[in-house]
Amino acid sequence: MDILREIGAIVRSKRFLKDLGIVVGVFVLVNIGLYIAFLHQTYPNVSVAGKQIGGVSERELPAKLASLHLLPDTVVLTYSNKAITQHPAELGITLDTNATQKQALARHWLPIANLLAPPHVSAVLTTNTSVLQAAVAKLAETYAQAPIDARMVLENGEFRVVNAVPGGQPDKTRSAVAIQQAVADGKTTIALPRQTLAPKVDDAVMNKQLQTIQAQQKTAISYTFGGGTIKPSATDNAGWYAATNNTYVLSDALVSAYVVHVAREHSLYLKNAAQAAAATVTALKQQKAATIALETTTVGKTYTYCVKAAEVDASNLPGLEAKLRAAYADARGWNLGGLIVFTQVSSGCDYTVWLAASTIMPSFGPICDSQWSCMPGSAVVINFDRWQGASDAWNAAGGSLDDYRSMVINHESGHWLGFGHANCPGAGQPAPVMQQQSINLQGCVFNPWPTTGELATLKTRLGL
Repeated sequence: MDILREIGAIVRSKRFLKDLGIVVGVFVLVNIGLYIAFLHQTYPNVSVAGKQIGGVSERELPAKLASLHLLPDTVVLTYSNKAITQHPAELGITLDTNATQKQALARHWLPIANLLAPPHVSAVLTTNTSVLQAAVAKLAETYAQAPIDARMVLENGEFRVVNAVPGGQPDKTRSAVAIQQAVADGKTTIALPRQTLAPKVDDAVMNKQLQTIQAQQKTAISYTFGGGTIKPSATDNAGWYAATNNTYVLSDALVSAYVVHVAREHSLYLKNAAQAAAATVTALKQQKAATIALETTTVGKTYTYCVKAAEVDASNLPGLEAKLRAAYADARGWNLGGLIVFTQVSSGCDYTVWLAASTIMPSFGPICDSQWSCMPGSAVVINFDRWQGASDAWNAAGGSLDDYRSMVINHESGHWLGFGHANCPGAGQPAPVMQQQSINLQGCVFNPWPTTGELATLKTRLGL
């Protein structure tokens, strides 16, 4: 029996090997047949960029690829809620027909595999990198949404923080890759990846500054004079902070303006406005309560001024008015520490400060021309061109526009106070404010404020 079983097993194994040989032979013949049948044409169901090109001969393939318009005529690039249509060539992208043809004819080493898993290939593109990078950079600029820094605002005597808002723009590197891939896949709408742009000033920084200001506002400040005491309100205190960039900072000039105003309410003038302002700022920064004595006198001067525009949009006047108040209240200016008070009024003023277009400057008087500011009669006329861009000499010396504006106010107001032009006293020294610094510094250093000598002259002239 054992011998019979062994003989049966041998017979069966030979039959299996024979059947296996037949199967292998058929498989080989099928693959050889497929190889020969599709030697010079694409396999069925082959697609390029999602478009069928199966069964196309190698000779007809170039014409077939051309008819498919594998490279779209235009693509729509979207970002956020914006869209722009461009030609692929504008993005530096062209179709490489020869390489695409080779890709379409590429096949698996086992012919039958090309039927079981038909290849889906992308169009082969040629990209001019510099053109694409330039196009993407322009898109980033076009679509850019600048971040908004956190900022502080003052409303009804109270400070608060307006939170930052991140910005964004198309990510240049990822957008370039996305554009190439999408065009290669035949897509005509391409969403550009976003790059977040962080604000330079975030909420944490601004909230910390807010806490500092709020602590300063809780610091008790009192002013004494003539047997009386003044305790500033929270609204008064809030007015001592000047808007600077995104925040507010204590301003000696604004404190000085406040104490001068307090004195004038009692028909008095101050002798120590600058010192009182400095002591106030120091106390607030140190958050230490302080009682500050104001030295008053009945001897002083009050000058009133109006503000008008001449052929200049009236929207520019608030900026001029704010700068006038700051310059006239600044302890470095013509106010002689509070002995002179400059007050803006709507009519009946001692003089008028004009912001005038350069083209009409000569109409104010023979001493005025289209290039510079001037002071004819009871008019302090500021040339709008100079107000907007200072002067070549000033800019060449590295002066700021803000300082130039202080200088031109003090210079022309100095003329109204009776001063003529001055010259540089020596190289490297601060220029007198009455020097024509807009034209030539003469070796001096630019200086927006009256010098000690100029202030002494004014004080003597006015008998103060």
